[in-house]
Amino acid sequence: MDEKYLHPFPGGRWVISRWVDGRWITLVQNSSLFDADDSESVLRALNIEVTRANLDTYFPLRKGRGRCPTLALLERCNALDPTNPVFKKKKGEAGV
Repeated sequence: MDEKYLHPFPGGRWVISRWVDGRWITLVQNSSLFDADDSESVLRALNIEVTRANLDTYFPLRKGRGRCPTLALLERCNALDPTNPVFKKKKGEAGV
């Protein structure tokens, strides 16, 4: 990854924040969510079908912590960055 979209977080993890459903959602790799419904909101924003399999893939259940985002999910959230060319193309703002 050439650009630094993910930021280091104590304990060797990564963190990313994205604007989803009218509010900021902060995702910390392998850490519990602030709101249990955030997992479904993030999947919908990424156009990933909200199924048990996708939840288990991108937000696996961690004993005693609930659903926790994976590094793969955090990397996919780069598409939600308004400065990312992929995001701009979806909004019709970027050229070919």
